[in-house]
Amino acid sequence: MSAVETRTLIVRRHRRGEGAVNGVLVAMVLVVAVCCYLGAAFVPAWMDRLAYRECATIALLDYIETSSTDSAYETMDRELTERGVQEWVSSAECSFEDPPMISCSTVFYAYYPGTQAYKTFPYDLTVTMQNGKPVAK
Repeated sequence: MSAVETRTLIVRRHRRGEGAVNGVLVAMVLVVAVCCYLGAAFVPAWMDRLAYRECATIALLDYIETSSTDSAYETMDRELTERGVQEWVSSAECSFEDPPMISCSTVFYAYYPGTQAYKTFPYDLTVTMQNGKPVAK
């Protein structure tokens, strides 16, 4: 043999065959699928809650402007209908008080897609005027 010994590198193929599925990829796809499923269930209820808050604020401003609870209830129902908030939510759960304030208590539902199951979210809202601006709590 010569002074320099040559070695050959043996390149091994992966133990999996061609087209095999990587476990990490499967886990990532499952996580994304679960996030999309939960998002489809809870995002609509969250958006309805935000719209309900805006409708209550608009109704309070109308109450301050007109000093009429009937007008404020009509305004809130009209806004709820225009924004497409869940059908069973109405202004009937709200009360107007002096100093100008609106208090509402309702329940929002999140339906799990593809099932008959749902989750309820009770929601209490109070909108008051502070420094001439409506503040929702």
